[in-house]
Amino acid sequence: DGLFPSVTPDPRIVIVEVDEDSLGEEPGLGAWPWPRDVHAALIDRISEGGAAWVGYDVLLSEARTPEEDAELARAVAEAGNVVVAAQADFAGSRLADVGPSELPRPDSLTMPIPDLAQSAVAVGHVNVIPDIDGVVRSLPPVIDTPEGEFMPSLSFALYALDQDLGDRPITTRPDGIQIGSGLIPTGRAHLLEVNFTEGYERYTAAEVVAGDLPAGAL
Repeated sequence: DGLFPSVTPDPRIVIVEVDEDSLGEEPGLGAWPWPRDVHAALIDRISEGGAAWVGYDVLLSEARTPEEDAELARAVAEAGNVVVAAQADFAGSRLADVGPSELPRPDSLTMPIPDLAQSAVAVGHVNVIPDIDGVVRSLPPVIDTPEGEFMPSLSFALYALDQDLGDRPITTRPDGIQIGSGLIPTGRAHLLEVNFTEGYERYTAAEVVAGDLPAGAL
């Protein structure tokens, strides 16, 4: 809030939380990690609730049984609006070495399972980069993968889709990242300051799967 004291939460954004109640037994969804059919049921309910876009901030990179993985891929494909998560490893990378026109490049990238990536409308990384004091104040809206391809963050991918820019190329500028006619202003190493405004509408994953939401909540 100290960074953006005048910004109010966007009412179009709703957070579905994997909270302690959701991780318990009934009426919760059970201990973590959840079976793939639980993730599928959650995505089904969010889609049925009318969500325009879904950023699924869970890394699902390890295969389970073919039946489980197929059920999850089905839910994502039928929803048709889900961005799934990838995880970058910056273990040996130094932001100080990133040039003014370059993007952070991780040492490795963990992708979601292939069926899930192919069923989603996009894949976005979910990395944040703490400052030297350990506080997270920024994130890389785009990274340069080890293969030399640009990958948006989960939030950047959702923004591009919502603005009908999902098929536009991403380019770097000295003062930001451009997609289509839109420029996302960035600072050092092309990092974007995080808006920590609170007050977004929140529901638990267990509530969503159970259908215990107000009409029009999603």
